[in-house]
Amino acid sequence: MNLDLKLNLKKPIVFLKVATTGMDAFGKKGVSQADRIIEISIIRINTDRTVKSGTRLVNPGMPIPQEASIINGITDEMVAGVPQFKDIAANLYTFIGDADFAGFSIKNFDLKFLVEEFNNAGIPFTVVGRKIIDTSTIFHSMEKRDFRVAASKFANQQLTEEPISSETANNISISIYNGMVDAYASDERFKNPNTDTLHTSFNRNNSLDVSGKIILNKDGRPVFNFGKYIGLLIGDTMIAEQNYYDWCINVSDLPGDTKVLIKQITEKAKLAGQPQNS
Repeated sequence: MNLDLKLNLKKPIVFLKVATTGMDAFGKKGVSQADRIIEISIIRINTDRTVKSGTRLVNPGMPIPQEASIINGITDEMVAGVPQFKDIAANLYTFIGDADFAGFSIKNFDLKFLVEEFNNAGIPFTVVGRKIIDTSTIFHSMEKRDFRVAASKFANQQLTEEPISSETANNISISIYNGMVDAYASDERFKNPNTDTLHTSFNRNNSLDVSGKIILNKDGRPVFNFGKYIGLLIGDTMIAEQNYYDWCINVSDLPGDTKVLIKQITEKAKLAGQPQNS
């Protein structure tokens, strides 16, 4: 299968769409349970334009609320007996590889769930080093509308109010992106589109994790974007404040990828502070 994706690729890109039990990817300890993925659809486009894709249901290990089923059309009966995310995580991680990501509302929704599911499954996963093209960010920046209007305007698909499957939405996302390239052809950012340009132009912040709790300062160094140490360097702070480090990693309800990055940044800072052998 080949797709005429109007994007210059330096490495593979994955179009991602998930359906979930709700909107909260993280939950609050002792207060609310995190929602889970119940369907995942991936289209992986390689630099040679070959395509690998797959869509599968996932058992969330919890009841699917009726309001979620109304939106995505997936019921408890449909996921009974299918694997949980932890059972498919290793193969999914290999399938994604080092690919960049794209999709509609992927930063605010799909990626939050994906990285949290991976980390809950014991596979450290972040989006550091990956470019992200969120077609909803491009669309809302240019048009200020929603998915169904985007599908109509750019993909010439008139969607009803019936539930849209993850696979259908994922394929439409590619058509939406291609339609945007044509519609905005006079804009410099779309004359020779590539992942670097679109990632830089349409991502609103320089966060390292999907929830935006770790960002880069003006010097390109990771700092807190939350809590009492907001704006301070993570590595230096965590070395000096061991109790806060322990709280963040072992007690807090911070997202999994945020914890992974805090660990990595702190370890790197420790190594940088050690004397070097001559």
